[in-house]
Amino acid sequence: MTAVWDREDLSSTQKLVLLSLADWANDEGLCWPSIERVAKKSSLKKRAVQLAIRSLEEMQFIRREEVIGKGNRYWIQIPMQQMHPCTKDIPPVHHMHETPALDAPNTLKIHQLTTKYIRRELPECIPVDAWQGWVEMRNERKKPLTDRAYNQAIDKLVAFMAKGQNITDVLDRSTMNNWLDLYEIKEQKNGTTNRTTGKPGNQNGFAAALRYVADGRSDEPF
Repeated sequence: MTAVWDREDLSSTQKLVLLSLADWANDEGLCWPSIERVAKKSSLKKRAVQLAIRSLEEMQFIRREEVIGKGNRYWIQIPMQQMHPCTKDIPPVHHMHETPALDAPNTLKIHQLTTKYIRRELPECIPVDAWQGWVEMRNERKKPLTDRAYNQAIDKLVAFMAKGQNITDVLDRSTMNNWLDLYEIKEQKNGTTNRTTGKPGNQNGFAAALRYVADGRSDEPF
């Protein structure tokens, strides 16, 4: 659990789920709680837990094994990112290199990349089922979303919703056509709009999208 707390490259949802699994894990990092138990322990919805487990598996923080009739077993395998200050495996002096200041001109760009593109939580204005359907289609096509593409797709959908687009239709259309990108639904040739105003009852999602942009969370180019 200490190793999980020290990670800065996880969203709050991912960290809560991983902490819950780590709390149950034995000395070998193995645990087998149900989705319902993880949801109850982390105070999250089951769908959010499922999404977090999928992303943690893609990031290689956990390894999942499905046991027929018994659910899933999880092995926690936190990737090595940096040496923990309490570790005893300190490299010899002649192997150590002085770490440049973060604002130094020679700072490695790889550090900047690993700290900038961290997956944000899915905004409440984006329908989870439609989003997950599109993500799964990309995974099946062997084109999974990178962290940067994940954030850009969220920002693009929020921008579409701010224009009055129906986000479920946008996602479902890309999923059914096996499109790797998301596209705004344009007007049809006969002059009628192709469901660009959204369904009744989506005003809350529309307002959430506007709040999302107003809060400054849309920081990637669309």
